[in-house]
Formats: sequence, structure tokens, C-alpha cells
Amino acid sequence: MKGQAMAKVLQEFMQQHRLVIEAELERRLPRGGIPQLKALDDAVEHALFTGGKRMRPVLCLASAAVCGFATAKALNVAVALEFLHSASLIFDDLPCMDCSLERRGEDTVHAKFGEGVAVLAGLALLNETYALLSEADCTGSLMKQAVQCIGTRGMIAGQCLDLKHERVSSLDDLEAPYLKTTALLKLALVAAPLSLGAPSAAVEALARFGQKLGMAYQLLDDELDQDEATVAGENLEAVLGKARTWIEEAKGALVAQFGSGPARDVLCEFAESVWARALQDVRSR
Repeated sequence: MKGQAMAKVLQEFMQQHRLVIEAELERRLPRGGIPQLKALDDAVEHALFTGGKRMRPVLCLASAAVCGFATAKALNVAVALEFLHSASLIFDDLPCMDCSLERRGEDTVHAKFGEGVAVLAGLALLNETYALLSEADCTGSLMKQAVQCIGTRGMIAGQCLDLKHERVSSLDDLEAPYLKTTALLKLALVAAPLSLGAPSAAVEALARFGQKLGMAYQLLDDELDQDEATVAGENLEAVLGKARTWIEEAKGALVAQFGSGPARDVLCEFAESVWARALQDVRSR
């Protein structure tokens, strides 16, 4: 499947599932319901419903579909991943981290509700993430993977490395600095298959897809954040070349395991959309 036809598959999949995801996010939104703690409930809601493309829950549902499962069976896991992503953004924006006051054109949670409430809102979302994943986990393998992806060898490690602001000398040394992105993307792609009992080969292929795509996504994002200097001191051509290689490797992992099919096309087209967005931004500089 080529170009516009494949892009249409991605667009249709996102349109088909977006409203379902939004409704389930609203239904499972962690609310205390205590009148004196309305600010906490409002902060959680603000974190979840101020924009966002729902990329991770969409990828989660597509990963279930590519393994032959009904997407409805993965909905709780998809919601958990959006809760986790939203929690990570709250923490990332805090004054002790990136100190960001605006996200998606709105005040960040700490800017609107205060730092203390923001931390508690992030913890509430993280707590609900674990609850939903535990509810979906039939074998124990999903929770094990989630703990690894979130913990000191995953997202938390990546956030800590962000605080150090250390430069890397080579594009081949970016795996550790990009842990925050790759760990969450890998989890988004393997969580539903793990919870539904997919074969290990399928899970491994999706993990490789997530790892390579996450590397490309973050590298391109970093490059677009630069003014004149480029990532690891490399020129633009080298950065784009490395990102393109990772995208091809990501897609290759899917093709080798799953062959062809609509769900595989959704995932491959998502990878291509990352590339297309970067090229468009580069050309508009």
C-alpha cells in the first residue's frame, strides 16, 4: 500500500477510535469527589483534556489489532497509557524539572493549580495507570514490563538524564538519553498484546518497532528544537539519515513478523507520519 492510500488507513483508524478513547478516558478519570479537594480533581482533568493527539492509546489499539485481537479488548490498557503519558507531562513541566508554564497553548498543571497539587495529580494518574494495567494483566508479564518501562531503567531514568543536560558525542550514543520517549512508546506497543496473550515473537517485533520509532521520533524532535547547532554535533543530513534508518528498521520489524494487513499499515503509516512532519518543519525553516 502506498502514500495516500496508507495515510487514509491511519486517518480512518484514528477517527474510528478517537471518540471511544475520549469516552473511556472520561469514564475512568480518577476523581476523589471530595468537595474540599476539587482542585485536585480539576488538575487531573486539566492534564487529560487540554488537547493531545492520543497517539499512545491509538498505537496501543493498533498493536492489539495487528496481533488479531479486537481493539475493544485493549481499551482499558489504552486508557492506562494515556494516564501514564499525562502524568509524565505533569512531572516534566514542574519547576524542578523543565519549569514549563505552557503546554498545548494552555497553562501547565503546576502553573494553574500550584506545584503541590500538580505533583499529587501526577501521582493520582500514575496510581490509576497501575490499577488499570493490573486489572488487564492475566499472566503477570504486563505489570513486569510496565514496571521496567516506567522505572529506573526506563522513563524515570530518562527524566533523570534530562536533568543532567549532558551532550552526547555521537548519534549512536542516544539510546540512554532517549529512554523517556522509547520506554513509553515500547510499552504502548506491547502492553495490549502482553495482556491478551500474544505470541512472544509478535511482542518482540512490536517492542523493536517501538524502540526504533521512539529513537527516530525523539531525534527528529530534538533536531527541530535546534537553532543552528544539531544533535551530537552532526549536520542536518546526518541527523535525518540516522532517523530515516531507524524508521526503516522499525517498519522492517513489523513486515518481517506480520506481513501485510490494515493494522500493520496503520503502524507503518504512523512511522511515516513522524518522518513527514519533520521534513515539513525542516523545509519551513
